[in-house]
Amino acid sequence: MDFQPKSFTATMKMSAGEIERRVLDMCDIEKRRIGQDLHDSIGQQLTGISLISKALEQRMREAHYPEADSLKELAEIVDQTIDQIRNVVSGLAPSEIQSRNAETALETLCERIEQIHHIRCTFNYEICDLIEDPDTVKNLYFVATEAINNAIRHGEADQIDVHLRQGTDTHLGELMIRNNGCCDIIDFSNSTRIGLDSMRFRAEALNGQLDIERHPDRCVSVICSFQIPSASQQD
Repeated sequence: MDFQPKSFTATMKMSAGEIERRVLDMCDIEKRRIGQDLHDSIGQQLTGISLISKALEQRMREAHYPEADSLKELAEIVDQTIDQIRNVVSGLAPSEIQSRNAETALETLCERIEQIHHIRCTFNYEICDLIEDPDTVKNLYFVATEAINNAIRHGEADQIDVHLRQGTDTHLGELMIRNNGCCDIIDFSNSTRIGLDSMRFRAEALNGQLDIERHPDRCVSVICSFQIPSASQQD
């Protein structure tokens, strides 16, 4: 008797693009879950430790104990750790891609990067219509996030320019993330291998591709071409 599990049969009927989108959706759901767990468990516990440390510090300072300064340092370290966890959570489960268009989501991302890393991160939107398809917004956002983080972490960039512009065809768009990092393009590719694979996977899910270019001024650009969703797809 020839037996095939229903799930296997259903998968065989799916196109390669549908499988890619399903995998990305599952990854993003897991990211959100991890981010929520970090916020609800570790984040809340650290907040409790911070409050207790500050209360003890106040009591010891009123009693003129010299150890009060050590408790103050402990509370400051805990607060810094809480801020770091918030930054991680905002990357795993960013609120800016919820019910947002691509322009607003990417603009908010650049503003957050400037606040967190204290570098210049500009954004330019050069497409006539708004891109509101949730999957397109999500994938463009995570491509930009990965490219920006790689530029800062591996290239030590302090100037990043994000452009969302029209492509060579009216139905095509380009997301370009240009940085002034010091990393050679080959070293950049090698040091960011996992991130590049993730960005390429998302570019393919957008019916596009990912390219890396080195400019004469030694700046590096990550360029994600993609198909702009039609009006019916965004309804």
